[in-house]
Amino acid sequence: MKSLERVNEGVLSGIERPALAWLAVRLPARVLPDHLTALGLSGALLTAAGFMLSRGSLSWLWLASSGLVLNWAGDSLDGTLARLRKIERPRYGFLVDHATDLFCQVITFLSLGLSPLTHFAVACLG
Repeated sequence: MKSLERVNEGVLSGIERPALAWLAVRLPARVLPDHLTALGLSGALLTAAGFMLSRGSLSWLWLASSGLVLNWAGDSLDGTLARLRKIERPRYGFLVDHATDLFCQVITFLSLGLSPLTHFAVACLG
């Protein structure tokens, strides 16, 4: 299979790449990329719960914010760790990563739309 070049040209990519590499080399050997994918999914579920609970009280937004951080960490570190340890699985990893990312984005935006923070139609545009 032909190796594809990874492109990350986000605004914070100059800071994010070194930070992810720093974190990845410090993870214990027992932590696998699939564990980090699960962490990202858990973060998205916490985000959704925080947004939904914010309907009763905005003080639940700390949960949504914490979930976003966990989602970022898991989603960003899974591929970084796989590449660092040279345990990439191009087809499986690509499928699982993108399917999980899509699911996480959908539940995050739908729950945001069901929160008191934005209109549902606007969140659906996300």
